[in-house]
Amino acid sequence: MRTICFILSSIQSIHSIKRIDEFVEQGYDVKVFGFNREDSPQTSYDRFDIEIIGTFSSEMPYHKRLPLLWKGIRKAKSKTRGLNCLWYYFGLDVALLGRLINISKPYIYEEADLTYTYINNSLLKYIFRILDKNTIKKSFKTVLTSDGFVWFLFGNKHPKNVSIITNRLLKSTLSVPHETKHVLDMEHLVFGFLGGARFESVYYFIKTVVKHFPQHQVVVYGTIDEKFSERYAVLEKYDNFAFYGRFSNPTELPKIYAGIDLVISTYDICYDNVKHAEPNKLYEAVYFETPIIVTEGTFLASKVAKYGIGYAVDALDEKAIVQFIEGLTKTSLNECMTNCRKIDKMRCINDNQTFFDELKTLMVSL
Repeated sequence: MRTICFILSSIQSIHSIKRIDEFVEQGYDVKVFGFNREDSPQTSYDRFDIEIIGTFSSEMPYHKRLPLLWKGIRKAKSKTRGLNCLWYYFGLDVALLGRLINISKPYIYEEADLTYTYINNSLLKYIFRILDKNTIKKSFKTVLTSDGFVWFLFGNKHPKNVSIITNRLLKSTLSVPHETKHVLDMEHLVFGFLGGARFESVYYFIKTVVKHFPQHQVVVYGTIDEKFSERYAVLEKYDNFAFYGRFSNPTELPKIYAGIDLVISTYDICYDNVKHAEPNKLYEAVYFETPIIVTEGTFLASKVAKYGIGYAVDALDEKAIVQFIEGLTKTSLNECMTNCRKIDKMRCINDNQTFFDELKTLMVSL
């Protein structure tokens, strides 16, 4: 049986750690290499070892990072001599260099973010998009985390070697007791944000609610990006804003969602990565029967509209936000919650057995 040899662009990536855990659960032998981001908090992993093959700051420019990536991946190659490897690359930068170093070697490619869409140079962005499509087409198997990414890259043509594995809730969520949702009070709505507060549109939406609707409340759980820390600190002076910091996932999710009426997921759309992403807030909202607020014009907004489970708004338009909140009714909120209940809860849980069954069949041909 082949050993799955993973290369992580960041050992702090919780997403990557979860994926490797799944391979371990499926009985695969794994060898894991990764790059340490010295300015990022450490992530725990106890089911496998990670050999660090390079260290750099997340702020290091890519042209300075490339030699470190090249050296690290070459080191990983030398460490696996004698192993029958199926390489697994997380991220386009690692995949491109991995393909060059391990020429003609089969690989699985996973892309959770279209990182090159943040490049300001249109020509460079176009080139990386072509390279991304080629990396997918030449892969033994590719994992994308959003149907929106497939549409962005290939339109209606879905490559046969691509599997969509969205960011759903942990299986352990099923064992956490549900909590009764608080009574809906239209005179005191509670808006909640869970995760990393790093988008301008999230901050602007929250600020607008806090300043224009003192009768309502906004609660934030998670972390606040350093560049927004001062602005959120100003909001803490308002009685209707509260920041509670980090939370335990999934054990604290039922309690948090039981105490909020709407969940905020108004991510920026100025970059294609965010515009086409499918964040796990969609599945949390459905699972905990909480209407979701998203940014209009996104792939997420189309899904929310399809299932009738929330609202889309221009999160950078103060007037639009005010009109949206003033137009909320108990009937529409209850209708969204009812539509959430209609969706099978198991569709919200991370269960990728179909992917692993398919992979097992395909690996026979290697």
